[in-house]
Order: sequence, then structure tokens, then C-alpha cells
Amino acid sequence: MKKITEEEYKNYIATTIGKKIFHLRKAKKWSREKLAEKSNLSTTYIFDIENGNSMPSCFSIINICNALNIHSSTIFDEFLSTSEKIEPLNKNFYNLSKKEKAAVTNLINFLSNEYL
Repeated sequence: MKKITEEEYKNYIATTIGKKIFHLRKAKKWSREKLAEKSNLSTTYIFDIENGNSMPSCFSIINICNALNIHSSTIFDEFLSTSEKIEPLNKNFYNLSKKEKAAVTNLINFLSNEYL
């Protein structure tokens, strides 16, 4: 198995982030111009991000996420470790009643047995 270079990995991240932004924008039926306007970025920059030609800055990601009304984890989900993905679930589960926890546990067990 070939080890990828740091540059290849950076390109992969830029392309993946760009595709996610593209699909999120399209889901809202927004043009690039509308996203650019709402995020205070240029249309050309949005084009470059969506096509993986430019790695967006933290500032740009925040502006895009705010414009699209999404959490930044939506953009970075693929790159987060499993524990970072599960932590919000743990917090929500902890706040459930004993009966609710049992129902969630039963559902997880059922789905695990059915689909795994």
C-alpha cells in the first residue's frame, strides 16, 4: 500500500471540504453568488474552494458555516476522530431518564443485531 504524501493529503482535504460545501450549497438551491454574498467572500473564492483549488481559512469556514446555518463539524466530520463524533451523543445520553436510556440501548442493540 502506497503511503500518501502530506501534499496529497492536503489536496484530499481541500477537495473533500470543497465537495461538501458544494453539496450543502446545492441542497439550499443557492448559487455561488448567493453563498458568496451571505458569507462575505468572493464568488471566485467560493468556486476555488468548491473545486478543491483553495484550502479555505478558518475565517472563511466560519463564514460559510454561518451562511449555510450549519455546524462546522458538518464540514470536518470525516476528519474527526470517533471520540469527537461520539462525545455529543454521550452528553445527550447522560441527560436522559433511566427509561429513555433503556429505550435507546434497546434500539442500538436491535439495529446492531439487524444490520451489523
